[in-house]
Amino acid sequence: MAGKQTNEVEVVMKKLLENDGVKQYLICNSEGIAIKAHNMDQKKAVQYCALVNGLVQKSQAALSTLLDPSENTAEYLRLRTKKREIIIAPGKDYTLVVVQENVVKVDPNKAENKQNE
Repeated sequence: MAGKQTNEVEVVMKKLLENDGVKQYLICNSEGIAIKAHNMDQKKAVQYCALVNGLVQKSQAALSTLLDPSENTAEYLRLRTKKREIIIAPGKDYTLVVVQENVVKVDPNKAENKQNE
């Protein structure tokens, strides 16, 4: 059974990497320990998981204080800089962290309109 789950995780992670801009991901357990990392060295993965675990705990505590109990669980956190975006999806047992480059998509209609002006 565990082998099948591992294969399913691998398939999902490969699909994730097909998205524009996705460069790295890691999976952390509920204690903030790196379980799996892609395109990230072990030292950086450990650092990310430790920091993300603290951020998730503080975010959950803030949501519990600020919001109604029926909506106080974060589904994901999104941190964006000019160059990158970190998306954190906390779960009961594991947290998924995705690091992606900011992808600027040019709308061909807008580009065409600017040329005609």
